[in-house]
Amino acid sequence: MENKELLDKIYNKVEKLVEQLNDLNITVAKQEINLKDHMRRSDLLEEEVKLLDNRITPIEDHVKFVGSVTKVCGTLFASASAITAVVELIRFFK
Repeated sequence: MENKELLDKIYNKVEKLVEQLNDLNITVAKQEINLKDHMRRSDLLEEEVKLLDNRITPIEDHVKFVGSVTKVCGTLFASASAITAVVELIRFFK
């Protein structure tokens, strides 16, 4: 009788382990599906980032150009103002 009870306990434990393994297999299968979907979305996002980068690069170049032109113009105007001031001072003291 003891052996039968012991075998029944072992059998019950093995059955519980089998059930847990089945549950784990189901969970892993669901996670695999979610991972594939996540990878697909990540690939789409990477493509979108590349497209946006291609669209923004010309804008960045334009902003740099306008900034450079503004600095050059500012320098020219400042120089012209300084030269005008010197000329006016020379005329004033003549």
